[in-house]
Amino acid sequence: MAVAQRAMADGSYEPAWLIADWLRGYLGIQQPFRDWFVLAETGLAAAAISGDLLGQAAAHHNLAQACHSMSRFEEALEHLAKARALSAEGNWLEGHTAALCNLGVVYADVGKLGEALEKFTQSLEDNQRAGSLVGTAVNLENLGDVHRLMHSLDEAVGCYKAAHALYTEIGSPPGQASTLTSLGGVYHALGDPAAAAYHAERGLAMHCESGNQLGQATALAELARIQCAAGRVEAATESARAAVDISREFGDHRAKADAHTALAGALDVGMRGDEALRQYEIAHAIASAARIPYQETLAALGLIKIRADWGSSAERTLAEKSLRTARQAGFRGLEHKALSLLAEFDVDEVE
Repeated sequence: MAVAQRAMADGSYEPAWLIADWLRGYLGIQQPFRDWFVLAETGLAAAAISGDLLGQAAAHHNLAQACHSMSRFEEALEHLAKARALSAEGNWLEGHTAALCNLGVVYADVGKLGEALEKFTQSLEDNQRAGSLVGTAVNLENLGDVHRLMHSLDEAVGCYKAAHALYTEIGSPPGQASTLTSLGGVYHALGDPAAAAYHAERGLAMHCESGNQLGQATALAELARIQCAAGRVEAATESARAAVDISREFGDHRAKADAHTALAGALDVGMRGDEALRQYEIAHAIASAARIPYQETLAALGLIKIRADWGSSAERTLAEKSLRTARQAGFRGLEHKALSLLAEFDVDEVE
């Protein structure tokens, strides 16, 4: 950061924004938000002073990623719109395509899956035309994420496998680890415990090898759900607690909520209802504050199930809200869970 600021002060504007852009990947993993914003804003100021369109676009990409990581979604969308416009003005195809892709990521997080699917598809077509293997791999993984949220599991597997093959071809361990972890989660949803455990464990190992702690938290939460379903409740609880501990070090609200939800599920199966309820409440509070509808709805359904198990029917309103959210966003798997819970309420009322 000091080097970029010194370059800015010396009038070396291009090095200032280049340093900020080069460090974006590292900053995205480590998430030192104060330094991240200072560095990205320094890069934007340097590029603006020199009239460098590509530098300004890169800086807006950087700021968008930082805002997205903190669940400041409106700001992220604004920066991405500027990055897209500046990239088009400067004839920077890669920057324009990346903006499309990242718009899709934000739309997916806020529950606008139709818009996300559209942006990812456009970005994929652009990257395929340009012959960008890296961009194509990222877009395929993104499409896998959307299909997974929509509970189109076979389509998700196809996208993740294609992305993993490309990541392997170009030599991207982080991409390989991410897609392996996601495949583990999808195979779990498909009811294939052996394939689920195999892929999630490989993903976790690769994240550990590369030192990607945020990736480790995601993989551990995924593995906890798989272990829990296999009856390995103690192992699941241990994995989920590790995910919670790691996620506390970062500002990624989705990872935090996911880890607490995974821990709640393991504690619930282990007949530790009070602790499970507390973890669901933490997950729900995090996701609600960050306005992440998938994680908020997932945690809400867990809360409702535990409270309903204890004989309370006062959660019907929350169940109906969860159903509306799931239907509006297209979270079909969560929609089915909400419908099942509401059906249980109806049975209890009849009895």
